Amino acid sequence: MPQLLPLSIRYGSPSHPRRPRHAAGFTLVELLAVIAIIGILAGIIIPVVGSVRARSKTTGCTSNLRQIGMGMLLYAQDNKARFPKVYGRDGLTPSTTWMQKTAAYVGLDNVLGTAAEGKPRAAGLFLCPEFTYDSGTRNVPYALNVYIDPSTGSTWDYQTRIPAPNRTFLIVETNFNGETHSPGSGGDVTRRHPNQGANFLFADGHVETISTPVPVTDERWRAQL
Repeated sequence: MPQLLPLSIRYGSPSHPRRPRHAAGFTLVELLAVIAIIGILAGIIIPVVGSVRARSKTTGCTSNLRQIGMGMLLYAQDNKARFPKVYGRDGLTPSTTWMQKTAAYVGLDNVLGTAAEGKPRAAGLFLCPEFTYDSGTRNVPYALNVYIDPSTGSTWDYQTRIPAPNRTFLIVETNFNGETHSPGSGGDVTRRHPNQGANFLFADGHVETISTPVPVTDERWRAQL
């Protein structure tokens, strides 16, 4: 029969109880090091997040312009190959903006209108994600290229006026209460996107982000090349 050990040996002497261990705390140096590391990580992450957000808004603006371009082309198909005429030159009573004329083709029918009607000049797809609409100024973020405004000629049509639609600006980024943008009198376009970028919708429906200046002499402004 095995011999049992004394209780004092098996379970420890009752006169010397085991003391619980306590976790050691952080020293001041360790806390400062952790804070410094968090600060460095925040300095890296915050700019990256801001850059991603800015790129996302640029992409949203590009998507808006593509859909507007599709609406413009659908309008032209229904109107003898003409893009919508601008406010005050369409012979309509009351006159409407090119955005209002295009709105029905992009799912915004009866959304846009005059201040007297209590409707915004631009909304939905007609607002760049980087642009905040002000009902007081009624500024808009997009304008028609003045050189292909169909209001300027009675013989205007898509095929003859724009022989190179893939190399001709249709709509550009702006920030004013108006219908068209003229690079000659209005200066450069509004650049809201990273690296001084601005989105340009071409007459064939594609969109490009351009960061370099586009002077009035650039052939992409002119419809007849």
